[in-house]
Amino acid sequence: MNSTTQLLEGAFRHCVIFFYQPFSPQTDLVIVLQTPSMRDNLQEYGRDIVFMDATHGVNQNGFPLFTLVVRDSHGHGIPIAYIILGNEKQAMLQLTLEKLKPTFSVAPKCFMVDKDQAEINAIRKVFNESDVLLCWYHVTQVSSSSASQSVQRLFRNMNPYSDALNQMYNESLPVLQEHEFKKKAEMFHCQLKNLKDVCKYFRNHWEPIGHLWSNFGRCYKHGDPETNNLIERYTFLCMFTLLVG
Repeated sequence: MNSTTQLLEGAFRHCVIFFYQPFSPQTDLVIVLQTPSMRDNLQEYGRDIVFMDATHGVNQNGFPLFTLVVRDSHGHGIPIAYIILGNEKQAMLQLTLEKLKPTFSVAPKCFMVDKDQAEINAIRKVFNESDVLLCWYHVTQVSSSSASQSVQRLFRNMNPYSDALNQMYNESLPVLQEHEFKKKAEMFHCQLKNLKDVCKYFRNHWEPIGHLWSNFGRCYKHGDPETNNLIERYTFLCMFTLLVG
């Protein structure tokens, strides 16, 4: 880490590195990168919505890379900060957001994230005036191979019910009234009443936060995007175009 420290505290310090906390026995690694142009883009385009997502496996130490993105006037995703952390705990995320908050001209109307509770809690602590919305793609992937192993076990061997489950999510996403959402949830429990663990999972983990992922909780101007795909598109552009050449 000595060479990294020399680089981050030297040549890059004033033009790229916004905040740097070296790893030590007492502290975890924190690197926040934001160029002046990133800050300008944040202040110009970051009033409605800021997208936040983590990418893994991009460095040999296994540190997660968080990317914060806004959408420009052409609908393209542009990064406004990169965060590299020694761990993904809420306290670490909260620290980085507190450091970044002064670079916002105003608090955005909302942040869009996947269903990561540490991210959600950190955003709510630092930007309590902003809403948190869930990426629709991650919501609809709850029973897929990308879900956690514990969740996958719930949905294993339930192929006959997968259509009803997908229908539940797809019909609930565009619902504009909370009472309609509750009605859809009741229908879901009736259709899958024999799958008690699945119903319990949905009731405990998704119904209470329906306002984060169903349309009745986002009925205001938030730039209209419903997924974090802008981040993934930009990441793929960097990985497969800029880096490969």
